[in-house]
Order: sequence, then C-alpha cells, then structure tokens
Amino acid sequence: NRIKAAANRAEYEKIVKEELGINFVPTVTKQNIDFVRNSTAQISDNVFENLKEKKEKFIAGVDYYHNHTGGSVDYIGADTDGSNIYGLYNEDMNADLNVGLGFSVGHFYADYDDDSYINQTVAQAYIPVAFEKEDFAFVSMPWFGAGRGFYKRKVDSEGKHKADMTSYYYGVSNQARKEFSYAA
Repeated sequence: NRIKAAANRAEYEKIVKEELGINFVPTVTKQNIDFVRNSTAQISDNVFENLKEKKEKFIAGVDYYHNHTGGSVDYIGADTDGSNIYGLYNEDMNADLNVGLGFSVGHFYADYDDDSYINQTVAQAYIPVAFEKEDFAFVSMPWFGAGRGFYKRKVDSEGKHKADMTSYYYGVSNQARKEFSYAA
C-alpha cells in the first residue's frame, strides 16, 4: 500500500491527496463554476446591450473560452478550453421592463498538469428580467442547467481513476449599470 510506504509526513500527505482527489475535486469545481459564469456573463452582456439599442428581439452567438490555472497546494494546474452557442429572445413588457428567455449549450475540456482531464457538455436556461430608466439599468437573471461528461484522474503509478459525472447548476445573476458623463 502506497500510504503505508510513505517515508515522511510530506510524502504521506501528497499520497493521500492523490488517492482521495483532494486537490482534483476543488479544481474541477472551480472550472465548472468559471465556465458557467462565463456563459451567464455572455447572456447578461447581451441583455444590457440590447436594452441600449432596443432593436433586436432575438440574439444568438458563439463564445470561445480559454483559461489557464497555475497549480498550487490545493489545486492542480490546468488549461481549459470551451465553446458555447447561445440564443436569447427578449420582449418589452412596457417602456421600462423587458423579459426574456435564453438557452445555451457548451462544451469544455480541461487538461491538467498531472495527465488527468475532464470533458463535459453543459446546457443552461436563463430568464432575464430587465428594468431600464434613462441611464440606469438593472438585470436580474435566474438560471439553471445541467452538465454531463467524464473525467480521468491520474493516481501516480496506479494509472487513472475514471468516472462519468453529472453536474447541476443554478443561481441568480443580478447586475446594475449606470452611465455617467463627465464634462471636460
């Protein structure tokens, strides 16, 4: 057993972290949250932009996401690449209130410094409610989604642990924006 064969405390702690995935699980969690936040931010930015221009009822787009995370004691370093396709329909309820419905489907792949990797597809739905008055805008956007994929996690000399994974996401994004003009 690798744990019993550890020569000192530092080696013991390293082996326990590898075996239990203590440094892998927080990294995967952070990457999932970052990818979902990026998708949500794209929809939110489009809602704010559409409030200004008031011309599009349907917005669609594609987004590419890349992130490099350096390794530390608690996280494994990784390069994450993802892409997202999204669509959003807006309807003005009155002069100040706008309601919409949006969907996105994305895929991301993360390659870790220790030869582990994760591959996941995520689908999300958004319900943006926007209020705008003169140069002030507020968007509240409940969202929910699910992801399916798999990971392979390297464990030193014993090879890789692998598993399918299902993730569920939900939250509310609230943003307020106000424009200021400064005369020179």
